[in-house]
Amino acid sequence: MKCPNCDTELRQMVPGLYECPKCKTIIKEKKKKEEKPEELSITQGDWFMRNTKLNANYEICEQGIIAHQTPKMMIAALICHSPDFPKSSYIRLSWFKDSARIHWGMVKIRDKAVLLNTIKALKSIDKNFDEEFNWIGKGDTPADPDLSDVDYLNYKIVDKMCPVCGKKLKKRKKFYECENQVCGELYVIVHGLPLFNYPAENLPLRFVKNLPIAYYIPVAGITTQMHVGDWKAISVIYKESNPERKWLRFYWWTRNLQPYLKSQLIMDMEADKSLTWSSRKGVKSPNIYDKSIIKPLIDALKKIETIWG
Repeated sequence: MKCPNCDTELRQMVPGLYECPKCKTIIKEKKKKEEKPEELSITQGDWFMRNTKLNANYEICEQGIIAHQTPKMMIAALICHSPDFPKSSYIRLSWFKDSARIHWGMVKIRDKAVLLNTIKALKSIDKNFDEEFNWIGKGDTPADPDLSDVDYLNYKIVDKMCPVCGKKLKKRKKFYECENQVCGELYVIVHGLPLFNYPAENLPLRFVKNLPIAYYIPVAGITTQMHVGDWKAISVIYKESNPERKWLRFYWWTRNLQPYLKSQLIMDMEADKSLTWSSRKGVKSPNIYDKSIIKPLIDALKKIETIWG
């Protein structure tokens, strides 16, 4: 870089600041304005690493698609991986707040079937709710299903045989265990019913109300993933104090069943607390207040599905 006054080569004082050794003019280097990606275009991950508050110590963005952005908020579908497991990628549906694009909400999807369920659930919500998130589907808002219904979430063990490998199951106090050492599948028994990681592709994707939502009241929601310790759903909700104002929220609950399984007591109030679902740490506030965002979000998820290995 040369001095604009005397054409002498400038000397760097500190990064971004230069001095002319001849006429002592101080020149500040102009920063190149970075282009903002267009919505629904595939953007390389380094742009998101530079322009959002993603923490490279925990996850690296490979590619991403912005579904919606304003000066105050951005929603994007990202393909990410952990620095320790570069070959194991996942979808990070991310909310970023303010011009600094700080983390404001997220849900991670590791199974393509769960991603497809998310797309289908959003389509169903878009169809059955109006612009103010009022129910416009057929009939009244759906009632709670019978959770003992085998077609919903729970699984009934038939003839004490493992549904995975077909071998015999051994009943413990609080779970069934497959005697096949190669399989070794566990089925946790809760309230007399054996539970298992329900295959995402078999979920009914029906509207329900009985979701473990705290602080807000669900109008209706759809479960997109149901594992013994990992539950994801999308629900229209409202505050009890203001039922007229409704919005959409992505939920991700987890639970650690180890205290329940390790307890030798049939009735153990302390161990039974581990059956309670809690919001996953770091999920924060993945909300959609404007229903018109749903369609571009569906388009972004469809496009990210085609490039996610």
